[in-house]
Amino acid sequence: MTSDTNTWSEWQRHVLAELIRLSNCIEDMRNEFKVVDDRMTRVEERATMRAALVGGLAALVPVAIAIALRLL
Repeated sequence: MTSDTNTWSEWQRHVLAELIRLSNCIEDMRNEFKVVDDRMTRVEERATMRAALVGGLAALVPVAIAIALRLL
């Protein structure tokens, strides 16, 4: 019976160590996903600003043409 108890104790330590390792891996992945999510947010914000700028410039083209035609 002592042999069985020692074997189970060894397995308990092994299983606990593996659970801790997996928990740490999951935490690392969560941190990496957070970094990626932050980067994606910044990229999205830049894209939105650039789209607004391009849209604003595109809206000025007909205005510039109208002004140029009035001056002719």
